[in-house]
Amino acid sequence: MRTRHVVVKGGENVAFRRYRLPPNIRRGHCLRCGKPAIEHGEFGPLKITFIPTPNFVRTDGLPPVAMHMFYHRRLADASDGVPTHSGYLRSEWAFCRLLMGIL
Repeated sequence: MRTRHVVVKGGENVAFRRYRLPPNIRRGHCLRCGKPAIEHGEFGPLKITFIPTPNFVRTDGLPPVAMHMFYHRRLADASDGVPTHSGYLRSEWAFCRLLMGIL
């Protein structure tokens, strides 16, 4: 989702930390429970916000899963037939290809 379309309520309860450049990603986690809350990514002039699926009350309007990234760090095997990508560079490259196809 483009960042300009996102309104964060209760933002004072989210702490951000910058990760691995590039891409320029700021990950926010909830100060109360410690779980991931939101991520902001900047790819040149493009600013995108990622919201973890568990943070949605209703998920029936979300698009279907397109891939499993960082599969080498999985907690359980996925048996849904969706493509898997292991390793940082392969996962990031797969995501960039998907993102470019969407935009």
